[in-house]
Amino acid sequence: MQLSSPLALPTACLVLIFRCVQKENYPYKYVTVESSLVAADRPPTHEQMLAIARRYLPEPAAAAFVASGLDQRTGELVLFTVRPDRWATFDFAGDLD
Repeated sequence: MQLSSPLALPTACLVLIFRCVQKENYPYKYVTVESSLVAADRPPTHEQMLAIARRYLPEPAAAAFVASGLDQRTGELVLFTVRPDRWATFDFAGDLD
């Protein structure tokens, strides 16, 4: 199947997204999440972007970040919404005993 762009997916296509976050210093820890793609909003709305930015920034900084992101974007913005399906975690701290 040839797609017109890397993000142009047919509606019947199954997309799985894998994410792994790890601590590379001892004691090692990691979490891996397998997720299914639920939605891809191109571009995301101002409200969607603001809701995400508010998780990490105070209100004035979040509003400024979103405004600059929407006004000065250099590529296509896409908000991927995923549903976590499987989690795998491990913490080697218990091995210290």
